[in-house]
Amino acid sequence: MTGRDIRLISEAAGALRPLLKASRTAALCTHVDPDGDGIGAEICLLGYLRDLGIEARVINTEPLPARYRFLDPGGAV
Repeated sequence: MTGRDIRLISEAAGALRPLLKASRTAALCTHVDPDGDGIGAEICLLGYLRDLGIEARVINTEPLPARYRFLDPGGAV
């Protein structure tokens, strides 16, 4: 990851903060045929939003693939 990447991520996070502060609920999803990156991102963001006091849920169109169940021992997905 380059310094430019980190700057862009920081800018995006800064733009999201006001939206998150005004939110009470959120729905998260990933792409069709989810992979470990998509599922991991959902689980990470789910925890972050819940820590902020936002009621969040993961809603995917497909069940969690068996090979990725280790990422979600709590059954959030």
